Amino acid sequence: MATKEIIFIIGVFILIYVGLTIKNRLDALSRIRKFWGRYPSYEFKDPYEEKYLRESFEIIKENFPDQVQIDDITWNDLDMEQVYNKINICSSSVGAEGLYYRLRTIKKDTEDRSYIEKLIKFYDENPQIREKCQYNFKKLGSFQKNGVLGFLNSKNSDKFSNPLKYIIMGLMPIFFLVLTIFRLVNLLRFWP
Repeated sequence: MATKEIIFIIGVFILIYVGLTIKNRLDALSRIRKFWGRYPSYEFKDPYEEKYLRESFEIIKENFPDQVQIDDITWNDLDMEQVYNKINICSSSVGAEGLYYRLRTIKKDTEDRSYIEKLIKFYDENPQIREKCQYNFKKLGSFQKNGVLGFLNSKNSDKFSNPLKYIIMGLMPIFFLVLTIFRLVNLLRFWP
């Protein structure tokens, strides 16, 4: 196999990858547009385990102790976990945790309500910005135990004092891929 053929095959793989990435993005945007303002008919989605949501909620509560929270007895009496699972159509873990926090926190001031109403109006009037935000949240992914708030709230978050180490670790897969391609080209040169 000649070098030109190898480059052609690599180019084809790159085009397939780019094509699939574009297709996935367009599919995600199509779903975002389709379900905006509508409750999906039914989605088979495992409900979040409340213990993970509660961990994030406790971290937020620690940082905002002056806010009024719904206690566990009232939460359980109202069967709010079931309500949460029914209305949670968030496409990211961050959104799911934010929804849980909003349901567990009582906002007494009208300023918060006014802010939410302005936000809703803004996204209604600016669908391109809304779709971009929704898409970016979807890219974050949805998995139950993400631990982001716990990490950011801990003392360990200061341990990124040497970012060069992490940059090198991030570039290593690319380096090894390029090295593998050059090694493969050299091996194929001597192939009969």
